Amino acid sequence: MADSCLDRLTGMASRHPDGDDDAHPYDVRYEASRWASLTRVVPWSTVGRGDVFVDFGCGRGRALYVASWYRFGEVIGVEKSADLAEAARRNLGRARGPARLRRARVVTARVEDFDIPDSLTVGFLFNPFHGPVFDDLCARLADSARRRPRRLRIVYANPVEGDRLVAHGFEPTRSARKLALYEWRPEASRPQ
Repeated sequence: MADSCLDRLTGMASRHPDGDDDAHPYDVRYEASRWASLTRVVPWSTVGRGDVFVDFGCGRGRALYVASWYRFGEVIGVEKSADLAEAARRNLGRARGPARLRRARVVTARVEDFDIPDSLTVGFLFNPFHGPVFDDLCARLADSARRRPRRLRIVYANPVEGDRLVAHGFEPTRSARKLALYEWRPEASRPQ
């Protein structure tokens, strides 16, 4: 109920999924993230203009909308479904919110084909895929953090594969109702 009310207030249409004819065996069916997921584990005061947010499996863009209220220097969504990516662009273009909302970028690509920016500081996942696809992303996030050491946080909603993040050097640091925050710990990492 609250989600649909917030959709109406913001001008977003993020709740109901579009069809996805491009399903992959490791993909998880689209479901919009909760409006408050990001704010529960990433305090506003810990984000600045030098931070970059990437939502892996951004769907219709709800997490991108929330991230745009933070002071992120860049907000990026990655979505393999062309229909969902276009819906995210439409939502962000018409939603009520800060001017930063218009600068959010949605990339239509499979996560395996997306080049992770070495400036990424906060990643967001609402259980969009699992298995080898998730493991590959974890490895590439760890590689990026090794190339350019920095604070790297991963917000993972419904963290069913959190052990894979841990295996790649991320440590769970906060949790709240099916939501976990993992932080890169170089001392815990080991190349896979």
